[in-house]
Amino acid sequence: MSGPVGGRPTAESESSVYIRQERDTTAGVSTAAQAALTLRDRALAALDGGDPAAALGIAERGLALPGAAGAGGGADEAALLVAAAETEEALGRAGAAGMTAAAAAGLLGGIVAAAPGDDGSLVLWCQAQERLAGLERAVAGHGTPGRRSA
Repeated sequence: MSGPVGGRPTAESESSVYIRQERDTTAGVSTAAQAALTLRDRALAALDGGDPAAALGIAERGLALPGAAGAGGGADEAALLVAAAETEEALGRAGAAGMTAAAAAGLLGGIVAAAPGDDGSLVLWCQAQERLAGLERAVAGHGTPGRRSA
């Protein structure tokens, strides 16, 4: 779903333009990390707007950025993984959502252990764990997974 809708570009087409602009720069890791987090925000906005398919596409494109810039395996990648897990869950892909959330929790566990004062990473770790717990409850027949915590 790309292109204008009602004269305005969609979140997906906006992200495609942003990615092209990002690839044209040589600013390195911090620029790629900033782009990845921007795409995470756009993915969550698309999900909140009721378009989980577009949200997943945006999150997946964002996941390609940190690794390509040499910052893979960090908190930026984990933030995108948490967003992708939530989106996969919204699409009814519980197995994929669980694996993605577990990958995020694994990355964040190491980060939180190495830097216990990193509150942002701790919050992300909690979100990944919450996503996993919600998926486990749903699989066990105890209701639907929870909504995203802020």
